[in-house]
Amino acid sequence: MIRPGNKGNRGSQSADLHLEHVLSKSYDHLRSEPRLFTPFFVAGIILSVTDVLRRLDPIPVLQREGVDPSALDIHVAYVGYPTGVTQTERAFASLVELELPYLLWGSGLELLTLLVISFAGAFTIAVLLNIDDRFEAGLRLSGFVVGIDFLLRVIGSIGPFQRLGLLGVVPLMILLYVFVRLFAVPGLLVDGWSIRDAVSRSSRYTTGNEGTVVGLILVFGLGGWLLAFVPYVGTLLSTVLIAPFHAAAVVVILTNS
Repeated sequence: MIRPGNKGNRGSQSADLHLEHVLSKSYDHLRSEPRLFTPFFVAGIILSVTDVLRRLDPIPVLQREGVDPSALDIHVAYVGYPTGVTQTERAFASLVELELPYLLWGSGLELLTLLVISFAGAFTIAVLLNIDDRFEAGLRLSGFVVGIDFLLRVIGSIGPFQRLGLLGVVPLMILLYVFVRLFAVPGLLVDGWSIRDAVSRSSRYTTGNEGTVVGLILVFGLGGWLLAFVPYVGTLLSTVLIAPFHAAAVVVILTNS
């Protein structure tokens, strides 16, 4: 295992991992440890309740209405860490200029979902890496999750990015490149590395396996997005069925590179 006290030169070279191999090994991990579905099941329930609360409160919210088969409106719902895809989404602009009670409620609800999913992911990764300090691991991962979520919300609120048309492919490709390089960061943070070292080593772990990581991003992003459209239970399904595989895939990348 890649423990902080035994860093060595691991990650300086990457093995050639195929997408099928990573998914197969991830399945093997979860089949041998079925309890790893439990944290994300609990997280999925909480995220589903959060969907209901968002719909009931007066702060504007975006809702997934369903897939239009006649439209080429396909989204890869990937955010850089193991999570489900909710049926509601709070835009960053919705939290701007709110009265203090609404601001505290709205931002508090968003923070709760991020913490819940962070600790579910940290627990899953920690079990697979045989790490005991799971609470500290959750705290380390939550900082990364909150930071990524805030950054993506800010980027999504920038008007010009919404009007780039075909030119929007350029920032999307840059974002995809960044996500590929950061793919192993959640696992390294859980394992005790600093954010700076985790980013640096994650880039090394993914070098030579860029195609495989892109495939994983598409599988998890498209899979979560499609499952989220299932009425009533979409958030739960995407969290239980996608997030554990994402967490296990991070471990496979770390332990087979």
